[in-house]
Amino acid sequence: MPTSADLAAAWAKFNGAMDVAREMFATKTVIWKRNTGYVNPFMEGIPPDNYEDISLKCLCNYNYMRTWPITQETETGGEDRQSIQLFFYKKELIEHGMIDDQNRVIFDPARDKVVVDAILYIISGDSFVSQVDNGNDVLFSLIVKRDKSYTGDKEAQNEYP
Repeated sequence: MPTSADLAAAWAKFNGAMDVAREMFATKTVIWKRNTGYVNPFMEGIPPDNYEDISLKCLCNYNYMRTWPITQETETGGEDRQSIQLFFYKKELIEHGMIDDQNRVIFDPARDKVVVDAILYIISGDSFVSQVDNGNDVLFSLIVKRDKSYTGDKEAQNEYP
């Protein structure tokens, strides 16, 4: 039976390996558009959508467990419902002040957005990955789905919030 010292050493070795993997694999740069708007204290009106752009590196898992068509036909053409699973290293989220003292990611899933390859995505799910007994998770997974399509040209990049 491994001792707690053995488990701690194994976990330290795993964390070191994850740091090396981060440098090798998590090289896709995305922009996390963190909503900094606030709710009116009297709950009146619509809160303003102000965003802070945070550039983060992640690993993208395209077409995650997809076995069905992702395009829905409408009267005006096809609507792409592409989704991506993004893996962020917790250390990088901590470096950007995105983890609170309760070990939770600070974000607004209803109003934050993510830009991947000049395409705007909305958040549709999240979870820590690689859970361990001591709560020292290594990865954070975010599932995003397409909000609107943009061409990637200079004018279009200024259109999203």
